Amino acid sequence: MTSGVRASIVIPAYNAQRFIAGAITSARAQTLRDIEIIVVDDGSRDGTATAALDAAGNDPRVRVICYEMNRGAAHARNVALAAASGTWIAPLDADDAFSPDRLARLVPLAETVGADLLADNIELDLPGVPALTAFRHGEQHPRHPLSLLRFLALDTPGSEDLPAGFMHPVMRRTFLERHGLTYPEDIHAGEDFHLYVRAMLRGARLFCISDAYYRARVRADSLSRADPARNAEAFTRSIAALRAEADALGQRRISRALSRRADALASYAEYSRLADALRERRLAEAFRRFARMATRRYTWQRLRGAAARRLIPRRPGALRTLGGSRP
Repeated sequence: MTSGVRASIVIPAYNAQRFIAGAITSARAQTLRDIEIIVVDDGSRDGTATAALDAAGNDPRVRVICYEMNRGAAHARNVALAAASGTWIAPLDADDAFSPDRLARLVPLAETVGADLLADNIELDLPGVPALTAFRHGEQHPRHPLSLLRFLALDTPGSEDLPAGFMHPVMRRTFLERHGLTYPEDIHAGEDFHLYVRAMLRGARLFCISDAYYRARVRADSLSRADPARNAEAFTRSIAALRAEADALGQRRISRALSRRADALASYAEYSRLADALRERRLAEAFRRFARMATRRYTWQRLRGAAARRLIPRRPGALRTLGGSRP
């Protein structure tokens, strides 16, 4: 790849034959032309690699890297990071898409405000649901970076918005390299959230805007929503590692906030089991679970929120069900 590339779009892909062409097409359609597109096929067992090469056409900006063994999205992203030469890294999931002007808007803005990470809103594509956005915390004209404490508070599971860890910011490559930051390959879920927190612990300036230029397809078989028990274990290890890092850096308030987040995740998991028992009319189990949870502040916050939504509908239930998918 030639030097002086403005942005590197990195696309990890696993068994994404049905979607990968859309992601690559949206990347190639960027009105910001000095880009490169790095696709990493992470040991797919379908025709992902062939579909990616077909979608690339003869565009010299597109590179497809193939691995025979599946090693996870974090590994695929790290391979792409190592290969990238752009000033900015723009992650794109294989089943999602960029609007054509996304990078033309985000990259100059990030440079103007002095961002290390800059995130736009996300337009969610849910079957049978009108278009809606994921977040309400962004500014139209960002003036102040989002603090790490605020970021952690916005990632509370079960809220009306998606957790902040779902965002897909453009990231300044030199900041990541200077601090040796990569995606954690031993944490299979929430690895993007983990990277953002590590970056902000080291002083990264994260700005958020309210406009949505990222289009996310919400699928029932999404990897981030599969195997909740295994995901919960990954989230626990992630928080333990981040707490240790915060303590080592003298960030005691952040460490305490991460502890609160661990408690909230555990409470969310318990509340979800309670809600499932009620929905399926397993009343004896529901009573036992409620008795164990009745002293938790989180339980009453969720119950009040559920009651309020019955009186004043706010966000579609399909969005709320995604709240615990990532840490």
